[in-house]
Amino acid sequence: MSKLVQLPCLCASVRRAARTLTSLYDEALRKHGMTITQFTILQALQLAGPVAQGQLGEILAIDSTTLTRSLRPLVKNGWIGRVPGTDRRAWSLSLSKQGKLAYETALPDWEATQRALRKKLGPGAWLDTFHSSDKLTTAAQSIGGNK
Repeated sequence: MSKLVQLPCLCASVRRAARTLTSLYDEALRKHGMTITQFTILQALQLAGPVAQGQLGEILAIDSTTLTRSLRPLVKNGWIGRVPGTDRRAWSLSLSKQGKLAYETALPDWEATQRALRKKLGPGAWLDTFHSSDKLTTAAQSIGGNK
């Protein structure tokens, strides 16, 4: 493993970390036939319950087009149920029984990855990373990123 070059751009540094983390989690979830993006959507629905697609996008800070594209394989696999909302253009999304099972089956491998990262970072840095990520998201949103 080579030493990282410190990048002067916060966005570039965070994206590099995100690509590395995505690869790590994707590898852990591959045997379950899902990516970390798909797992995160299932997890959000598990935590939030049935929500409108727009609300899910806000929870995950994902634009509508990207979310729609990410939802397609989950709907196709039968992991997410979609029912029309009060507005024909709005959908209410929820985990199906198959989705709950897929989520619960993948959860131990996701948890193992979480534990490995927490151990590598240490408990203080682990919590600091969560707080910093939330602060960064809120700051970028307040400036105009992904409102």
